Amino acid sequence: MHLPRLVFVLLLASAMTWVSPSVAPAQGAAAPYDFPERMFHGGNADWNILIERQARGEVVFVLDHDVEPEPVIGTLASVDPDQTVDGMHARHALEGTVRIHGQDRDMKVLLAPAPEGQPCRDRHRRAFPFAIMAFIRGSADGARRARVLYGCGKFLPRAARGR
Repeated sequence: MHLPRLVFVLLLASAMTWVSPSVAPAQGAAAPYDFPERMFHGGNADWNILIERQARGEVVFVLDHDVEPEPVIGTLASVDPDQTVDGMHARHALEGTVRIHGQDRDMKVLLAPAPEGQPCRDRHRRAFPFAIMAFIRGSADGARRARVLYGCGKFLPRAARGR
């Protein structure tokens, strides 16, 4: 999926969260952890993700993966980046439940800056300032296995306002 299509899908998902009464804020206004206001785009050769902050402690995302026929759209909550996956450290951590093939599955996302002078490189050897890992639990019935997606990415420049 190309970036313009992903941006469109993310904007559509964002609009849906504003008009749907069934979508509750992930942690409310008192969320202790937060995601930057700039949109993040990351992934690798076979997957990509757009993440956008919706409210303090809440993001909406669009995950496009070669294994899934349609993009996965959902919300995640910002959580303690040092208390997530096997002691891994990150600058930002997100988690929540996503619906894939009609089943709820836990998902965690970690973003960490690449070490100075050692940019994160995707399979195409392109350099990025951040590494990203997405962990998706397998389905409860065992039909879908767990996935660990590794990639790179960056925060996108703020869009020009008033144009």
